[in-house]
Amino acid sequence: MLDEREHLFRNKSVLHFAPESVLQERIKRQASTYLSADIDAGRADVEMNIESIKQPNESWDIVVALHVLEHVNDELAIRETYRILKPGGKCIFMTPMIEGWSATYENPSVTAPRERISHFGQSDHLRYYGRDLKQKLERSGLSVQEFSASGSECVQYGLVRGEKILICSK
Repeated sequence: MLDEREHLFRNKSVLHFAPESVLQERIKRQASTYLSADIDAGRADVEMNIESIKQPNESWDIVVALHVLEHVNDELAIRETYRILKPGGKCIFMTPMIEGWSATYENPSVTAPRERISHFGQSDHLRYYGRDLKQKLERSGLSVQEFSASGSECVQYGLVRGEKILICSK
């Protein structure tokens, strides 16, 4: 399934947040322009915060942000991603999601790392998404397609088993 979608990057400008090395090389080979970005200096081509993207409006064909939204102010990140996408552009998100939950679980009072592990599965996570993530993305103006990678694709692309990949279009 992912191999069929790999053409998404062909001759496109791609901005990739928190780049995964396995995907980075595959995307670079296809893209006409590739820029990796991370909030921490030295982990990517540029230091950049997805909540405040220092790029012009409608300047990128594709934005990739796998395992980013659960770490940040997702309202700002989604708004900024939408802003920098060209008309017809796509963003690709993947987050931990509990399919059995209709609503995302957030609790702003949980701030200690140990508590966050108990509540959100990781010390630097701010939420666990439920099925409502798709509606949240659609409210921002994006259309959303969901799919899950197969077991062999998870191994091939370094993805977490069972998680949904959300391909959103502007």
